[in-house]
Amino acid sequence: MKEFGLAAAEQCVASGCAIYSVFSTYNSGGHTIDCERLLLPLGRDGRVEQLVGSLQLISITGSFNRETVIRHFEWKTEVSCAIRTYASASLQQSSQSTSEKREAARSQASALEESGGLGAARQDG
Repeated sequence: MKEFGLAAAEQCVASGCAIYSVFSTYNSGGHTIDCERLLLPLGRDGRVEQLVGSLQLISITGSFNRETVIRHFEWKTEVSCAIRTYASASLQQSSQSTSEKREAARSQASALEESGGLGAARQDG
């Protein structure tokens, strides 16, 4: 489990992608216990400076003791799910300020008007 956990953290830092995974084990009654983990890379200019992690323990059919549940994961762990989520290119574009977006729209409208496209649309409207 430790090796997989470290490998996922290293992949998160190296790729700059969020990593979501679910580890599963069983309590003494045979009921499934899941540990959901989300790793988020934080930084700027394409460089990861911090790694934020969130863990959530879940058992729908049974119960567990938070203080001793780690023993179950050390005893037997299955990786139920592992997903790497890429950052959207649209997020990079949305960092443009509102005034920059307005200026770009004005420039496009001016270019369209100069080419006769906007004037023709107004006459037809």
